[in-house]
Amino acid sequence: MNAVRLLVSVLLLSLASLLGFAARTPGWTARDAALGQAIQSVRTPWLTVVARALDIGFNPVVGTVAVAGLVAALVFTGRRRAAWRTTAVVLAGWGVSAILKIAIGRPRPPVAHALLGELGDNSFPSGHVCLTLSMAIAVALLARRTRHFRAVVVGGGLVVVAQMLARVYLGAHYPADTVGSIIATPAAAYLGLSLERLRALGVLELRATNRHRARTATPPATSDVAVRRAEQGADGFVGGQMTSAVKDRAGIRQQSPDRAPRTTLSRTKASFGDEKRLSPSGSRKPPSD
Repeated sequence: MNAVRLLVSVLLLSLASLLGFAARTPGWTARDAALGQAIQSVRTPWLTVVARALDIGFNPVVGTVAVAGLVAALVFTGRRRAAWRTTAVVLAGWGVSAILKIAIGRPRPPVAHALLGELGDNSFPSGHVCLTLSMAIAVALLARRTRHFRAVVVGGGLVVVAQMLARVYLGAHYPADTVGSIIATPAAAYLGLSLERLRALGVLELRATNRHRARTATPPATSDVAVRRAEQGADGFVGGQMTSAVKDRAGIRQQSPDRAPRTTLSRTKASFGDEKRLSPSGSRKPPSD
């Protein structure tokens, strides 16, 4: 199943690239411009305010700050895995726009129809739409398995559609640019999420291996440690021989050479004393007063 999703993601990225190159042709550009002018013909002051708000709210600076704040909040609350996942989705889904812009190089619409100031040279795909959709996907993944998931998906979808219309309304992009963003961003976001999962699996496997090694590792015997220190000339050894203190710490007990004879001699003395106490008849002498 994962292999099929990866294949679909690659195919979607390829489709977005083909759409971008096709949109550069004069015939496609003419139809794209006509559709854009139809959307721009309904300009009103309040629609312009909404479109400009979407432009400012999802520009590169504000978007970076918003994503960084979200990731920091996840880390602060102990959701490190979610923080990694959010970062991977946004970086991949938003970053694909920069790659495709350079690879395709479609010019922007005529400046005469734009309500914005300076814009970049490349038009396909829309970076604003890619960022908006990436953030919507990331927030939806955070809300998954919660009662807010449906509301997050619907709300995120509405914001993405509004951003698509706003980019054409402001004259910053052709309609095909926004459609290419819708195709490329989910595919790139899934690829980024897959890479993050591989990273997480690698970390988990490494932790499991370290725990297994810690459980199965046998600490060296104390005597072995002492012998190794002796071989290395460590402190506590004189002339390569262990001192008595080191032997005691190492648990090495060397029996004194006179301990066994002393025990035998004490037994002999005890037997001799018993014989002196016996009477000639073999009975024990009574103790003297």
